[in-house]
Amino acid sequence: MIEFLRAGGVGMAVVVVVGAITLATAILFARKPDERRMALIRAFTAASLFSVLTAVSSNLATVMVHVPQNPKFADSSDFAKVIMIGIGESLTPAIMGGAILTVTWVITAVGMRRLSERLSELSGAALGSA
Repeated sequence: MIEFLRAGGVGMAVVVVVGAITLATAILFARKPDERRMALIRAFTAASLFSVLTAVSSNLATVMVHVPQNPKFADSSDFAKVIMIGIGESLTPAIMGGAILTVTWVITAVGMRRLSERLSELSGAALGSA
């Protein structure tokens, strides 16, 4: 797991931190559903997606610039293999971010279910008192 995180470079740290905040917000929402928290989940999801996009782009740019500049790799018969490994490592933030967002939205779905039940109870109570 540590190698996976390292392969993502500096951008992976941002993906993990923003993803953790997004996940924590979803857990709070599932425990106590509230429309305002739902807005936060949407905003943090966008931030997570942008952090993934930035991390992957940065990693790919690093591979495409530094591998050809290094004579050890550029003149090697394994040049294509080195590039493929670099691309694979560059994509690790997308894998991590995608996994975090998948769990986040499964938990959010639980919160949405609880929110709809709560709203149904409130509207039923309001109709009963009228």
